[in-house]
Amino acid sequence: KLPVTIVAIAGAGTVRVGSERFRVDALHAVVLPANARHSVEPDAGTSLVVLVHHIGAPGHDSDEEGHAHP
Repeated sequence: KLPVTIVAIAGAGTVRVGSERFRVDALHAVVLPANARHSVEPDAGTSLVVLVHHIGAPGHDSDEEGHAHP
């Protein structure tokens, strides 16, 4: 239930969200809204290592400036 970022640590590929496709590589990260169903696919014939960062903390709300509140 938290937004996430997906960053390529090594390699490159595509993040699919519904019918949309987003490039993920050394120059492109992807930010997804909370609960977005998605898949990550490496480029053909390559490996892909990603870091998925959940933005925020469970049980804490944040204000418009991103400050967490218990």
